[in-house]
Amino acid sequence: ASTPQMNVFGARLADVLAHERAAGRRSSDVPYVVRMCVEYLSTPKHMETLGLFQTPGNFAKVREFTAAVNAGGDLVLKDASAHDV
Repeated sequence: ASTPQMNVFGARLADVLAHERAAGRRSSDVPYVVRMCVEYLSTPKHMETLGLFQTPGNFAKVREFTAAVNAGGDLVLKDASAHDV
């Protein structure tokens, strides 16, 4: 599902949550992008990734994810590297 465009990254948390609520996407007090990233990284495969929060991800892939979220699209992480998330 897609929501109207909003620059989520760099926005105030209250503004992001209000935007998600207005778009019918809010189901908690945690923004969609945070829920998706935590869900993805919480799998045993990713929790055991060496240097998970120390090794930088692929800059182009990170920009692609950021643009998708800011455009109101779904965050598709199925084939993403844990470092990119």
